[in-house]
Amino acid sequence: ESNKEINVLSGKEEILHNINIGNMILSAFKSRPDFVGQINAVTKEQITYQQMRENSVKCALWLKQSYYRNIVITICTRNKMLEYIPFLASLYVGATVNTWDEKNMNDRIRIMYFLIEYEPNIIFIDSDNYSQLKSAMQYLDYKRNNMNPPKIITFDKIEGVDSLESILNNDFEKIEIDEFSCVKMEPLDIVAITFSPSATSYSDSKVYIRYFAFTYPSNQEVPVMFSGDIGLWYASLNWSYGVILTVRCIISYVTVIKCSKFSDKNMYETIEKYKVSWVFFESKMYNQMFYTDIHMYDISSLKQLIIDDSAINFSDNQEKLNEKFINVSIVQVYSIAELCIIVAYQRNNQQFGSSGYVAKNIQLMVLDMESKKAVGSNKTGMIWYKFISKCCSPQTCKLQNCYNYKAKEDTIDKNEYSIYFNKWHCTGDYGYYEKDGEIFLIDKVKDLIKYRVFHLSSAKIENTLLQHSAVSEVTVRSVPHIINGQHPVAYVKKKHGAKVTKEELIEFVAQNLPEIYQLRGGLYFKKYIPHLPNGKVDRMLVTGI
Repeated sequence: ESNKEINVLSGKEEILHNINIGNMILSAFKSRPDFVGQINAVTKEQITYQQMRENSVKCALWLKQSYYRNIVITICTRNKMLEYIPFLASLYVGATVNTWDEKNMNDRIRIMYFLIEYEPNIIFIDSDNYSQLKSAMQYLDYKRNNMNPPKIITFDKIEGVDSLESILNNDFEKIEIDEFSCVKMEPLDIVAITFSPSATSYSDSKVYIRYFAFTYPSNQEVPVMFSGDIGLWYASLNWSYGVILTVRCIISYVTVIKCSKFSDKNMYETIEKYKVSWVFFESKMYNQMFYTDIHMYDISSLKQLIIDDSAINFSDNQEKLNEKFINVSIVQVYSIAELCIIVAYQRNNQQFGSSGYVAKNIQLMVLDMESKKAVGSNKTGMIWYKFISKCCSPQTCKLQNCYNYKAKEDTIDKNEYSIYFNKWHCTGDYGYYEKDGEIFLIDKVKDLIKYRVFHLSSAKIENTLLQHSAVSEVTVRSVPHIINGQHPVAYVKKKHGAKVTKEELIEFVAQNLPEIYQLRGGLYFKKYIPHLPNGKVDRMLVTGI
């Protein structure tokens, strides 16, 4: 829906409720104890809601015995069947979860960065990464700096180190487990901190998932979930969407298939074997989607293929996916990365490469880069967003698990909501919307190149260079120019054994893009291109290496 008079795109509005998510999860576990919550795709191991409830509550009871609220609990594991235990336990007791990608554990400098940046109190980690973590902690010398070192818990046993198994083997009374109740949290409380999947520098790298993200209407729309569905995603909890999906699947009675390593063959086999209903995957997996003949498998159960928004200019890729997955709805989402709130998503019959239409309880507008005024359709500018909050009241609430249901006074602090809600915030993105309200992203504002009166997309040049058979990785930045303002410059890493000259690649860009996109700042070959923990190129460092 679009308000053309004030150039604002508005999604449908739903009433917001004040719900205890932890108790809602426990209620789901209790209501269907034999329901299978997780299946290991390799070993076929199944975990029921009864097991998930007992394990997560035992861990929560241990946390309450040993620690106070407002602590930071780091989870770093490749064991996807067990990561839910400390995650849910943290949610129950009001702690903040901080998730690390275990692939970074072979880099001591990066571990030290995580320790300093996130200051965890407890770290749950795989045993084979224990020594690396201890080594990094020794380098930081906690005692000399009058800091308390984090408590380490291993997912599997190491002699002399507390393990998750030892926590679960504690002698907790059955009544303690059965009558456990979760702490009350406020909508803006931070429940998880992750490294953003779309970050291109350390300065914009943190995702703060707040309590309201679990129930916000726009986050309930994609993927569509029905009781008894089978869901699949490959990333662990260090992927911000994985945090939201874990909770949504539990309260929606969706069985999650846990797979460790992604390949298109593995995905097709898993869909066929377990009759998977939907797959939510990271856009960086796209390049691995076309090795195996999909026609060899029965994927008729698949209804939705959802793509995260960590890539820009995804149109060509999406068109190929559409040709490959017949009768499957392919949906790209667009979210506020630092909050993990979906603000738009594609519907049926969308244009390839669009970010879809505005989601529930969201408003979007585009501001002109120069005048800073809202513009209408087909005009580019900075995209701004607003969360719309219409909260229930004790007089009107009919949702039984809401704190306002039959309450004597309003349990929702409207002042707290006013910090984020009903105010305009900048997304940091550059784009436009068409007359029917369909939204298109062009690039990050900070990555635009101001050439004369034009705002050039560095991502557009990068995607063009990546189409060349000799190019492995590329980053495009800007260099100042006294007359034109800025010129684009490319930093390219060649594929192993590939032979290509700078002049050939500059000409390749000139032949495939409009004249204004020419690499007037030059092109430089790099033997090494630095990466962030999310796997993306570190744009701030690439020019100096």
